[in-house]
Amino acid sequence: MVGLLCIACDRSDAPPDTEDGASDTASDTADEEASSIGDSPPVCVPAADDEPIQYWFQPDDAEHYCGPAPCLGADSCGEPIFDDDWAPADDEAARCVIEHLRDRKPGEYAFTETDHNLYSYRTTIAVYEGGLAIEHVFGSGETESSDSVRSGTLRPAQEYADCLADDAPNYAGCMTGLVGEPVTRAQLTCPR
Repeated sequence: MVGLLCIACDRSDAPPDTEDGASDTASDTADEEASSIGDSPPVCVPAADDEPIQYWFQPDDAEHYCGPAPCLGADSCGEPIFDDDWAPADDEAARCVIEHLRDRKPGEYAFTETDHNLYSYRTTIAVYEGGLAIEHVFGSGETESSDSVRSGTLRPAQEYADCLADDAPNYAGCMTGLVGEPVTRAQLTCPR
């Protein structure tokens, strides 16, 4: 695996997980996150609350982005896989993801683009309240590997609706692409 996505790094809403049952402090949690990954690179490092979420990592980087916990409770759409002609193996799953993005439904969605030989990239999109989102793409191609993270706002709902109405949609293209300035962890909230 080229990149590492630490989805459950920020679990401030989760019950304490210390042996003594006491609440974790921020430094305790950071120490546990670093040690839970083990001694082998890459190390998942959480970003500061006020730092814009936008990163590009090379395969040999020792540190990788550690995203905030995604919002829970979204209906699962499954994970569409797009082959080399961009056709989804599961049309229903692809449409479900696009509908959730159109409706700004908080949760985490993922899909994979692959030709099964030369390249494979997995994209996760974590959606938060107000349509704020983090898009994380990692994988490898014929000559290079990459791990990139960007944040912003989901595209206008009408763009997703237009994609769903298209007779021959490019589902993978419809799912990606955020607009606006990068957001910070402090801006991201989940429904209560």
